[in-house]
Amino acid sequence: MIIKLTPEQTKRCLQRIQAYLGVRGPWNEAVRLNVAGIRNVSVLSNTSGLESLLRRQLDWSIAEAEGESDCKMWLWEDSDIATVHQRILGLDIPLDEDYLMVMNWDGERLSPVSVTCVNDGFFSIWDGDRQYYCVRSLRSSELLKLHICALNFARLADTPTSAMIHGACVGVEGKGVLLCARGGRGKSTLTVTSLFKGFEYVSDDYMILKKGGDTILTASPIYSSTALTPEIYDRLYDCMGPTRFIGLNGRMNKYMLDVSGWRDQVRWNYPVHACLFPEITSVSDPLVIACNPQEKGRALTQIVHSSIEQTQQPGNADTVRKLLSMLSALPFYRIVLSPDIFRNVECLRDFVKSINT
Repeated sequence: MIIKLTPEQTKRCLQRIQAYLGVRGPWNEAVRLNVAGIRNVSVLSNTSGLESLLRRQLDWSIAEAEGESDCKMWLWEDSDIATVHQRILGLDIPLDEDYLMVMNWDGERLSPVSVTCVNDGFFSIWDGDRQYYCVRSLRSSELLKLHICALNFARLADTPTSAMIHGACVGVEGKGVLLCARGGRGKSTLTVTSLFKGFEYVSDDYMILKKGGDTILTASPIYSSTALTPEIYDRLYDCMGPTRFIGLNGRMNKYMLDVSGWRDQVRWNYPVHACLFPEITSVSDPLVIACNPQEKGRALTQIVHSSIEQTQQPGNADTVRKLLSMLSALPFYRIVLSPDIFRNVECLRDFVKSINT
């Protein structure tokens, strides 16, 4: 459901949220986040002890608290998340579906003001350099059920030369590759196993891409947590090193893991040289195959569609064009995976080492 607000209605909504937050203080800085060198975000909260919870998911994005931040985010909890849009925005409308999008209409274009997701338990409002983010609960067990602030990261990373995408990135000896696929294709298993086997690492789910010049593309991490199925968790148990188990995900079908202890292998602004699409098969020996033009087109479509869907930017033609421009110059490959997850990693290692830069 999309509600279009006039500028005057938008102004009244933002005044209401300021009044709402004014009686819920005091507000203190919990952490300061660095969005891939693009923005410094001061996260303000009225809940004590939040820093340790945020570090379980965002350790690699936490910046030193020096100087002024250029963006502020208010983070708080409200157990009655289903009606928070009515109480804060003053909109007397039911939330019949999972999502409600409130858009500012200036006569020529629409820009998002807020997004509510009942099932995932969050409510987010954007107002320039001010971000408002409400969740059902700030308990650790609840925070694990969502990629906290994913929409806000996407918004903050949206510049003419950068964007947040849904995908993974690992590499060897300074040469990175993107691993992009929809769920169930083996992306996270291959990426996390690669981390445990000594690869340089950026992300297994969300990251920020930046383009510099005509050919340089780099990737930076957001989250220092990951999720694995119980089966893959058991298979990787003996090589997890400093990994820590922190709970179940929102669908209760995966284990959430804190991998911040692998910081020595994490890379920021990591050069990307190719894009691979994993395919799970029953072959005994994994292999990498170059995509033909039709396969590359389908792969690009999947990356862009998945990224737009995950960041809830349907119909955003500018973002589509930007992602296509950033990614289309990369060579694309299929990596045909075997049931042996460790052999798959060695196949990937050999391929990355063979890349000529």
